[in-house]
Amino acid sequence: MDQNGTRHVYAVRSFEGSLRVHATKMSSLLASEPEGRLDESTFISVGCWNPELGFQWMKRINNPEDFVSVAVEEEVWSVQALAFVSPGVPRSLRMETFQGDARPGVIYGVIVDAGSTGTRVNVGRFDIQRDGQLKLKKFKFVEIGEGLTTATDLDSLLNELLCVAKEEVPDEFIESTQIYVGATAGLRLVGEERSNVLLDRCRAALRKSGFTFEDHFVFIMEGVDEGVFAWATVNELLLANGNVGTVDLGGASVQVTFAVNDRKTATRVIRAGGNRIPVASHSHLGYGLKEFRNKLYHKLYQSGDLSSNPCLERGNAQIVEIGANLESHETVGNGDFEACVELMVSAFDFRLSGSGDVCKPEENRCFLQGVDKPPPTGKFIAFAYFYDTVVGKAGLTSTASLSEIYERGILACSAMHDPCPCGDLAYVYVLLKYGLKLESEEIELHFQQHIDGKMIGWAVGALLDYLQR
Repeated sequence: MDQNGTRHVYAVRSFEGSLRVHATKMSSLLASEPEGRLDESTFISVGCWNPELGFQWMKRINNPEDFVSVAVEEEVWSVQALAFVSPGVPRSLRMETFQGDARPGVIYGVIVDAGSTGTRVNVGRFDIQRDGQLKLKKFKFVEIGEGLTTATDLDSLLNELLCVAKEEVPDEFIESTQIYVGATAGLRLVGEERSNVLLDRCRAALRKSGFTFEDHFVFIMEGVDEGVFAWATVNELLLANGNVGTVDLGGASVQVTFAVNDRKTATRVIRAGGNRIPVASHSHLGYGLKEFRNKLYHKLYQSGDLSSNPCLERGNAQIVEIGANLESHETVGNGDFEACVELMVSAFDFRLSGSGDVCKPEENRCFLQGVDKPPPTGKFIAFAYFYDTVVGKAGLTSTASLSEIYERGILACSAMHDPCPCGDLAYVYVLLKYGLKLESEEIELHFQQHIDGKMIGWAVGALLDYLQR
């Protein structure tokens, strides 16, 4: 901005068709000129130009790692990239030729969900709308099987997931399609040294894949992002405009996310249905189904009660691995659902918000891990292990109440060969009722794994976010 408050504007490139502007190229172009830079006072804007209407859409790019794709109708619209630059930059900039997408209006994205219990390849096909937003048109989910931390042959696993991705992306799009690997809670638990080795091996494979890739496209996803992107996925697939909350039970963590009215209580502000919506999201590491199972076995071992396990079906015996050295021990079930619920509540880390003092879940201001969240209301989709346990194994309906889960748990614990594990059903009950406080007349809970044939997860929301940055 000059002394008169006017910002200098320079047209860098204008042409017909589909444009993919990469800010790194633009940044290099500006940096080659005296005082040229891409910072808070220098940015790039991309817009669709029509002689009668002028710019119909503009997007700012401040981060040199960002890019934006714009699709326009040929012979009618043109696309212009404008550099808004600081004082002192010459009024002329060298022209730079940018490559268009393989086909106007279409973009693909690939993201690998490297979870604690398995690896899943997600491929999305998106149409680019007139306003520059992406609209999901097709989505393919393929589960490979082993997780990064448990794979016996990591190179074969990576090769298989790349083959799956290339089967879903047309050949002419592969070079322009970005590929990501997002590792979740399982990798957060194995330690920094081992996780870095695994992530570096992923990067080495993806560099040679033929897809668009940069090293930071492989990362360990924060638990809050996992929850927020799952929420964005559900609301995108349901066209719900942010009105549906989500609870995601994985093997190592659980995430709860929902829209809030007060931005002061929001964790993030997310775009959904064309609006920017404040959401509250939190991830409870160590409260995934498998991690909590291990915590429970350890608690029984310390108290000397492995031989009388209320969370194992009556009369059943099972070998479990306990402790850092994974020592094998036998646990014998006495199948008591009520006692199992009490044992699990005692194993939860309930603390008063603010002070951090240990508390009982029914006390005021008592939250799981002391995390104060706004009171949840409205419709929630509970998926992943929530669905697997309640609908898949227990055989309950998708709208089962917590009282119905409790009654089904009593049957599961008392039967020796019930298809639904007694302890898993008790954990779902305790987590929803006490841990996440999702029992009230104001909450409509649905156990669901697919929407219109598409698997619920964080992948669609993540791709929508990453491809539009």
